[in-house]
Amino acid sequence: MIVFHHRARSLASLGAIVIVFLLAFDPFLQQIITYPIRTIPDTNVTSHAVAPQLRGFYPTENADDLNDAFIQGFFSSKSFDISPRCSASNCTWDKFPSIGVCSSCTDMMDTAKLDCESVSMEKSFNKSCKISLPNTAGYKFDVKLDVSPQWATVMTLPRRIIWQPMNLMNRMANMAGSDVQGNLELPNVTFSGVMNPLTTVAYVELGIDSNRLSANPNASLSQSIYFKNATGCALSTCRRVYDISVTNGSPSIRTENADFGTVYMKNLSKPSAGPERPDIPTLSICWMPGSFNPSGYQKNESFSFCDDAMYSLQGVRRWLPNTINDEYIDPESPDESPSPDSDWTRMEIFKRVGFEKTMENIAASLTKFGLENTNDTVFGKATMTQVFVSVRWPWIIYPAILVVIGTVFFVATIVVSKQSNLPLWKSSALASYYHGLERDNDIDDDSKYLTATTMDKKAEVEDVRLELSEKNGRLVMRQQESFHDSS
Repeated sequence: MIVFHHRARSLASLGAIVIVFLLAFDPFLQQIITYPIRTIPDTNVTSHAVAPQLRGFYPTENADDLNDAFIQGFFSSKSFDISPRCSASNCTWDKFPSIGVCSSCTDMMDTAKLDCESVSMEKSFNKSCKISLPNTAGYKFDVKLDVSPQWATVMTLPRRIIWQPMNLMNRMANMAGSDVQGNLELPNVTFSGVMNPLTTVAYVELGIDSNRLSANPNASLSQSIYFKNATGCALSTCRRVYDISVTNGSPSIRTENADFGTVYMKNLSKPSAGPERPDIPTLSICWMPGSFNPSGYQKNESFSFCDDAMYSLQGVRRWLPNTINDEYIDPESPDESPSPDSDWTRMEIFKRVGFEKTMENIAASLTKFGLENTNDTVFGKATMTQVFVSVRWPWIIYPAILVVIGTVFFVATIVVSKQSNLPLWKSSALASYYHGLERDNDIDDDSKYLTATTMDKKAEVEDVRLELSEKNGRLVMRQQESFHDSS
């Protein structure tokens, strides 16, 4: 009401504004301080964060160990990640590279070709067919037809075929007679997106078009046999970047930027010349990240190594199931016939899990095997959670403005009171009493009660009450007769 009646033109209006604004002072003050939970380095001497790292190929020469790693990858569907060691509830690592085995698979339905001899389906035969994939020598298999007047016509051929399209060891053997000493770059051959992979595996499912055979007994096998699936996978050494962290005891492992690098040969000796039998050159298989560098393998080059243990990946094919011949009985449905053979069981795993996923699991299991046996480690930071006191400075603007305005009002009041020769009053109700009392007569001079002491003495002998003024009808304090005994 003061602000409204004074129209904010008086010093009292400034005080009224401060009082109104003070209603929102506490909510702003409560928002200034927060207590966030943050992670800080754990300075405990027993705290540590360690993650395994491979800087070369597998640290073992035991073939049984690799066989166990393959079996785990083929038959198990669990995660193949290696959990880092973290002594605290939270640990962090900078991104770091590590060697492992990677798989790369490609759908080759559009590039696979089937060539078979043209034969008549009216009499028995045993002919060969060939499956060709890009940059490979292909795979040959036999198709047998038994035509009997008494029994149904039976065609026998492999339903699902697994083979090794490229043999790196054969290509390296052709380089054994080289008289070049030092680093030998392999002829560049790409399979499933990988240059010169250590090993390759192809998987093909075949089907028979029974209707075409029935309608045209002279139809070629190439037209009657079709691809249900054709997939090629490459397994090779790779370098991946690991992003690892542990949060509240739960590890998070992410990989990125797989680099299949370059496989090359290193000739450690030079064949001797002359009529005598030359020395057999010593060839070693090497790997380095990125593209081939003519300067070759350097001991101090990061993540480059020569290790003949990489030849062990050539044995992946012998761990996989063998190709099984199935019988198609025309005109019966070409469904798989049951077989208790272990190869059949493994084939069923391919069908259930998927060839590409199975090869991915095998690569992950082999990588896990290497990380479990490595002596190389990467250290991270163990962290702990702690409660902090944080000041949100923008929320202090409003209380600060109120303090400034209140200080200005306080100083202005002192200045105005001094200029008006008014005494400085403390908080007392007597000031309002002696300056707002309606009197019936002017017996008392107001100038007598300018101090708190004189007011206190006068208040002891006077009584007042709130009554309606006869002059203007306002509610005012009016002096009453003294209730003190005058005797």
